Amino acid sequence: MSMPMLAGVGLLVVCCSSSAAAVIMRGREEKEDPDVPSTTTGTDSGADKAAADKAATDKAATDKAATDKAATDKAATDKAATDKAAADAAAATAAAAAAANAAAAAEQTRIASFTVGTPVQCTANDVGSGANSAVYRLEAGKKLHHYPNPPIATSWDADWGTTYKKIDCIGFTQGPVMAHNVTVGTPVQCTANDVGSGANSAVYRVEAGKKLRHYPNPPIATSWDADWGTTYKKIDCIGFTGGPVMAHNVTVGTPVQCTANDVGSGANSAVYRVEAGKKLRHYPNPPIATSWDPDWGTTYKKIDCIGFTQGPAMAHR
Repeated sequence: MSMPMLAGVGLLVVCCSSSAAAVIMRGREEKEDPDVPSTTTGTDSGADKAAADKAATDKAATDKAATDKAATDKAATDKAATDKAAADAAAATAAAAAAANAAAAAEQTRIASFTVGTPVQCTANDVGSGANSAVYRLEAGKKLHHYPNPPIATSWDADWGTTYKKIDCIGFTQGPVMAHNVTVGTPVQCTANDVGSGANSAVYRVEAGKKLRHYPNPPIATSWDADWGTTYKKIDCIGFTGGPVMAHNVTVGTPVQCTANDVGSGANSAVYRVEAGKKLRHYPNPPIATSWDPDWGTTYKKIDCIGFTQGPAMAHR
């Protein structure tokens, strides 16, 4: 009876031993870390490094290409901006030049519409007497003649003070100063810029060419202008020059006797015949005088002979 029992015990031990071995084996399997790589060969390790190096090289190349592209794009953007700024500046310059040219053309058109005699003042390119101050008279040939004072300006243009034009005087040149506007024959007295015979005292006759010829005495002045003493004008004589002294106004053929400045044949005694060119020709005796002028003895004039010269003696007619 006891043997069967032993036999059972032995089976139990075997059974249990097998189970224990299985448990032990399972425990060992469970303890193995599934994430721990198994030992690799040297060939596998070199391939992985090469792959990693290639990936790093590829990434560096990609990054450099991206950087280069960004730099190229920025340079292109900057150049485009610079080119646009230059183009805009050039366009603005061209527009400004075109506007300036148009304005200059319009100004020249305006100036061209002015007639001779227009009073003007230079706002730019003044011709010499004062920008924004001097007033000029426009004359032919783009000449500007300065009005040196208001009375002279008024003698030419009564309204100059309210009608003068402000212009750019480019292209103009200055002409002689304007002299007082007086007609030939007018008696004048110089209050300034006297021509030689006495400021505020001498009276002159205006002649062509802006000449002033002195009346040396009242009888000579009266022989030319009976009203000179009440009609002479006081003017600034700038722009005028002195001419020969005035001689007595007598017609050709008039018999005269010199009370002063006799020409050579005898003051207050010789009688002369007036000839052209302010020549006095002596009548050497009454018969010769009578052959030319039967009334000479009662009609001869006593004059100051200044301004005359002696010619040949008269012969019988």
